[in-house]
Amino acid sequence: PSQLAWAVSLNRFWLWTPMSGHLRNGPPGLKAISVPRKAADAAKSECETAFSASQSNGKHRAIEVGKPYFDRGTNQPAHSISDLPEIESLIRTAHAGFGHAEPPWDRINIIIRSYRKGGRLTPHIDRPDLFGEDVYTCVLANTSQSKLTFHAPRHKKWGDSKVEHRVPEAPGLCVHLTGPARTEWKHEVPTLASGDRLSVSWRFYHQQPDQIK
Repeated sequence: PSQLAWAVSLNRFWLWTPMSGHLRNGPPGLKAISVPRKAADAAKSECETAFSASQSNGKHRAIEVGKPYFDRGTNQPAHSISDLPEIESLIRTAHAGFGHAEPPWDRINIIIRSYRKGGRLTPHIDRPDLFGEDVYTCVLANTSQSKLTFHAPRHKKWGDSKVEHRVPEAPGLCVHLTGPARTEWKHEVPTLASGDRLSVSWRFYHQQPDQIK
């Protein structure tokens, strides 16, 4: 079998993989693949070096790469993708695994996120007015119990297990969001009670950021 292992829709299907076990009832438009662990580990090491160089601290740290979306929150300018070759390689591998075209690097926004105890990512939808349909996330490490979690749009109360979908995270797991998973189901990383989590997400501006009014 291919090193990329598997690429499946998580919507209304049972799935068995060595990492995830059974999954069902995921948001429509949520897909996942597993990239080689070696690629994930190389990207993880590169990210840790970048965070060390930034000397940033806190429960939830972030570094941007490519075209910036926010730099006030990180107090760091966006890095160039050419400075992070392992991240670039990881993204190319993920796109190949999903059967997607070469990324439009001139419009990419990459956010590397490091979570510690007490850190979280609040429920949100990536802005469809700024970014295109395709949004990706790859988990590089997770020693916590907090996973990327989706919430069905028809319910207002967060935390209702009947309307949640928790992604079975493991190093190298990459997800692709499109359709309702992208624009209707809010997603979050709940507060970490312990452990750490490291991930890289990327999406693409509709147009060059300096052309957006």
